[in-house]
Amino acid sequence: MYCLLGLVCALVSLPIATAVHSTPCDTGRTVLLSKGTHATQSSVGWDGVAERAVDGRKSGTYGDGTCTHTQNQANNWWMVDLGKTFKVKYVRLYNRQDCCRERLNGAIIRVGNNPNGMLTNPHCGGVVNNAETSASQVISRQCSPQLTGRYVSVSLTSNFLTLCEVEVWGEEV
Repeated sequence: MYCLLGLVCALVSLPIATAVHSTPCDTGRTVLLSKGTHATQSSVGWDGVAERAVDGRKSGTYGDGTCTHTQNQANNWWMVDLGKTFKVKYVRLYNRQDCCRERLNGAIIRVGNNPNGMLTNPHCGGVVNNAETSASQVISRQCSPQLTGRYVSVSLTSNFLTLCEVEVWGEEV
């Protein structure tokens, strides 16, 4: 459900370019906040640009063109700008399935209003561990307590950072 120009709520299927200009309705319901928003990351490797993680495509095969990729460097990060502050309830990371699943081991999800806060915004859930990366394509973190913020980031202290989709779920403040 989206509010278009703040005037009407309607169930719509918007193309990504249009979705950037709409905001979830203030219904008190949890909605997907991240699809079609602006994303950035610390570096780009193998054409794996940041926007791939918010395009709505969840394939875990890198060759499908749906995953991000950084260079192998210290303190890699990926971040989405939700456009305004929301109450973030939970975040889902979609991991690679064709190889390299363990690379998300040690990843930290953060939510806050500091656009440079990949190391200072509050954590959403615990650090991703190796058992999670091998068990499932989807790694979920509940923000408990709920966190309020405009920026959601995923960071690693070392290794490549690859995300095949990031879903941020929450509601209006």
